[in-house]
Amino acid sequence: MSSLARRWAKALFEVAHARGALETVGTDLVGIDDVLADPTIRAVVARPELSPSVRRTIVKQLGEGRHEFVRNLLEALGARRRLAVLLDLRAAFDALVLESRNEVVAVVESAHEIAGSMRGQLVAMAHRLSGRVAHLQFEVKPELVGGIRLRVGNTLWDGSVAAALGELRLRLLAAPLARAST
Repeated sequence: MSSLARRWAKALFEVAHARGALETVGTDLVGIDDVLADPTIRAVVARPELSPSVRRTIVKQLGEGRHEFVRNLLEALGARRRLAVLLDLRAAFDALVLESRNEVVAVVESAHEIAGSMRGQLVAMAHRLSGRVAHLQFEVKPELVGGIRLRVGNTLWDGSVAAALGELRLRLLAAPLARAST
């Protein structure tokens, strides 16, 4: 996520929060993100060299039916040739909303699907480690071999078998070789 997207999201968040429009603005950003899921549209929006008329058309179409704050933001981004900010805006906005609620998204990666009882333990662990209410996202990654990785924000706790094997490999490579006696 770009620092530029975080700055624009912060400005939008502050206005929406002050006026009680967080939910509406958040929903509008989900709608814009859905439109931007199309690879062709994403590629067009990412181009800063778009002509002013194309930028105005994009802003008008994306802003149609959206909250006034979202429309104003779209117009400002279009005027400044910053429509590419939209690619990271929703994630940055959502992070600010979660932070304001003392919540965090934690990503759990495991080699296999995790059962319900273990999921509850992981929620509690993420809460203990972050000090916040944790919303978990689960991803299956067979290359981990076993164990789990838990990512909360920029912090990673890696308890995977793949990580343990990697550490063992590094220690073995760093160890001096003993000469065999004949």
